[in-house]
Amino acid sequence: DLRDVATSFLFDFHDAIATLPGATTARELVVERATRYLDSVAAEAELDVALQRELAMAYTRLGDIQGGPGRGNLGKLKAAMASYDKALALRRALATSRGEEADITSLANLEMKVSRVLSVTGEWERAEATARLAQARLEPLAAVTTSDLRKALAALLSQISYIEARRGNDAGALADLRRAVADGRAFSDAHPSDAAAHVNLARDETSLV
Repeated sequence: DLRDVATSFLFDFHDAIATLPGATTARELVVERATRYLDSVAAEAELDVALQRELAMAYTRLGDIQGGPGRGNLGKLKAAMASYDKALALRRALATSRGEEADITSLANLEMKVSRVLSVTGEWERAEATARLAQARLEPLAAVTTSDLRKALAALLSQISYIEARRGNDAGALADLRRAVADGRAFSDAHPSDAAAHVNLARDETSLV
């Protein structure tokens, strides 16, 4: 209960002030306190699977605030990577020891996020290698389980295609983009009310032209 209250307060408070003018200093203070709190709790997490999952989620959230892609952040990419690395260590240990679909999927989603940050910093080789790890985890699950994973796989393949193009691998980029479009169409056809999926598909189809 104490962990839940503390974590909820830290992140809920941050979100409440995030859009206020002049709130950057206060947001940085929240992040500093959150980092210290999570690091202190992490020392107790070795034998507690539920706590490890909580910590992985919280470190990921912290990284998002510090410099995560696709949302307003503090622009601290180095700090974001440090938080993501802590989350990755926990997620990889859980995926290895537990082997549960939710743990594997969470790890792949985090690797996708890390790959995007590496792309922003221009570390294209590491960005592709990290995205390929996520691909290897998602593809077997997407083939036999929920269609939501197919949506995630389409987004990942689109991301990989972009990285390949930046690295000069045009043939690979085109092949992966075509796969992203195929998966995106299949998901959009099955989920006509998912506006985000339609937007992503339109973007990828435009890139093919």
